[in-house]
Amino acid sequence: MKEFATLDKAIELAQRGYAVYPLIENTKKPPKGVSGYKDATIDQGTIFAWFENHPDYNLGLRLDLSDLLIVDVDMHEPTKNGRTSLVQLFNQGLTLPNDTYIERTANNGVHYFFKYAGAKVRKIDVWPGIDLLSDF
Repeated sequence: MKEFATLDKAIELAQRGYAVYPLIENTKKPPKGVSGYKDATIDQGTIFAWFENHPDYNLGLRLDLSDLLIVDVDMHEPTKNGRTSLVQLFNQGLTLPNDTYIERTANNGVHYFFKYAGAKVRKIDVWPGIDLLSDF
């Protein structure tokens, strides 16, 4: 992995107008002195300061400021397996667009990203193991 891959991605996203913030490596927790999504920014100087001494930080993305909707697919419990839900939805003829941007999460789940300008959404387990998120 390139040493500043997360910094490079953070700068790229900020240049596209997406507000980002740092998270402690392999967690969803912000580092000391950062208020998580509340401190999300597109300011490249701030982003550089966060990541230059901590290239292994995870990258958070503030959804509500970025007009994004995330389909969050998790496999935390056998009864809430998002992959099983996706297969069932696919078998019903429901599919995601081929050009959907997808990221693997630290917990072996996936996030599907969509441009979205509608009302803010936080629907947990809309299908077993699948959440819809656009609020923060």
